[in-house]
Amino acid sequence: MPTPTLDLDALRAAAEPWAFAAGGRTYTARPVSVEQVIAYEAACAGASAAQVLRARRRLLRLAFPWRPSFWWRGDPVALICAAPPALHRVVMDSFFASLRSSSRPEDPATSETLPSSNS
Repeated sequence: MPTPTLDLDALRAAAEPWAFAAGGRTYTARPVSVEQVIAYEAACAGASAAQVLRARRRLLRLAFPWRPSFWWRGDPVALICAAPPALHRVVMDSFFASLRSSSRPEDPATSETLPSSNS
């Protein structure tokens, strides 16, 4: 039986960057590294709510490096962190979901439990 191969270059090329829109503008994130995500998770382990928010700000700033245009366009990190709690959770869930490869085959057990896009 042949050994399955995984083409990391093809996975990277197929992955679309995470983006969100606010105030009529679309903000596209830069990829964050595995090390940066691990550091975020370590900072959140046993952390207070304020410490978790600071860790999220640091991780999001890596995805959205500061630019002078944020003064007039709006800072995506500030917009995300100022969102009401329910919306903040949805945005962060979407951000972390984007870190998983969209071109990876789905686990059949999970795909059956997920709602379809037309439900």
